Formats: sequence, structure tokens, C-alpha cells
Amino acid sequence: MKQKKLFSYIILSVICISFGFTGGYFLGRYVLGQNNFPAQTQSKESDDIYYTQPVVQITPSPIPTIISSYYLLKNENEVLSLYEINGEDSVLIKSININSSVLPSEDREKLKAGIKLPSKEEGFALIEDFSS
Repeated sequence: MKQKKLFSYIILSVICISFGFTGGYFLGRYVLGQNNFPAQTQSKESDDIYYTQPVVQITPSPIPTIISSYYLLKNENEVLSLYEINGEDSVLIKSININSSVLPSEDREKLKAGIKLPSKEEGFALIEDFSS
């Protein structure tokens, strides 16, 4: 009994779907018309393209790459200091004591000369790396 009921639901749904597609197809042909699409016309003139307006080429202006402020991490007398450099002004942001003898010689030289950084967060990250 259940199989006959299920089979009849399947047959009924297939019939409804086919009526829906068939009805949509014929309704679409009626609304749009079968021959309403314009035929492609072949141009007897040459295939050259002519523009009615002049083409303007815009060149972008150069973007200034001057960084007005940056951060400097420097080792001075066993004190690791982070400075914010803005033009001629320098502001001490953070300083910690460090034993530079445990650092590799390459890192000691870089810190002695000063490491230039674009952001304060990178400075704090380097302080964390050198102090641990």
C-alpha cells in the first residue's frame, strides 16, 4: 500500500514538473514572440573602428614615498631603547635592560647601529625577541 502511494506521488510530481516546463516554454515564446530577435546584419563597410571621442590617457601622479616618522631600536650601554623619530625630534617610547653578550655578534652590530622600523608594534615585537 505504501509503495503504491509513493509511486503515485512520484508520477504526480513528474507530471507537474513537465507541465510547468512545457507551460513556461510556450508562455515565453508567446510573450517574446518567436521572431522578435534582430537578425545580425553584415556591414558592407570596412572593419576599421572609428572613435567619435578622443581617447584621453591619464598618467597617475607619482606617490610620495617619504615616511615622516619611523621607529628606531637601538642598544646603548646595555639598555635596549625604542625611539619614535619624527623629522628632527626623537621620543623615547620604551627601554629595557639587556645583556647583549648573549646575542649573536651580527645582532649586536645591528642594534648598535640602530634598526629602523615602520611601526611601533614591530619595535615591541623585536624588543620581546631580544629580551627573551
